[in-house]
Amino acid sequence: MSNEIQPFQGQNGLKIQSVTVQKLNKNGDLVEMIPVVLLDVSGSMDQETRSGKSKIDILNEVVKTNFNAIRKFAFSDQCFETFGELETFGSTDLIRAFKYLPKGNLDLCLLSDGCPTNDENDCIEAGKALGYPVNVCYIGDPGDPGEQFMIKLAKATGGKIITIDLMNLTKKQLSEGMIKLLT
Repeated sequence: MSNEIQPFQGQNGLKIQSVTVQKLNKNGDLVEMIPVVLLDVSGSMDQETRSGKSKIDILNEVVKTNFNAIRKFAFSDQCFETFGELETFGSTDLIRAFKYLPKGNLDLCLLSDGCPTNDENDCIEAGKALGYPVNVCYIGDPGDPGEQFMIKLAKATGGKIITIDLMNLTKKQLSEGMIKLLT
């Protein structure tokens, strides 16, 4: 698969040209950006929430109902474009995920529940090398090391961060958080 932005196969087999949005860049210029979500599917996403559902179950509900026309990439110790149900496996190789993303001016929303397995400083450098903001939707306990890393990553790349407390994670909260980061 080419690492360039291409039309992609939607859920009903239709070829879909990626949705674009216009945003102001750091210089105040209006630029077209392609919204993309990067979804952590590492083993820790199996953790159960107060609702009795796992984080991955809630994420699957959100992705299935809200992000049909947006390109979605999943990552753990592998990275791939996804069109269907997500399953958890492996570790959190964020550098591999950043390298796998298509080239272009992306409006990136990274959803993760914790620290990468890579060196945090190397991850931040890889995020900065993308050349666009890494917006982060963090799922977990406020103040823990995972959130602290995600805050550093967002700040270093000019991105925004939303934290969703694991104990209060719902489909509605996750949907609203991700949509805020992409708009």
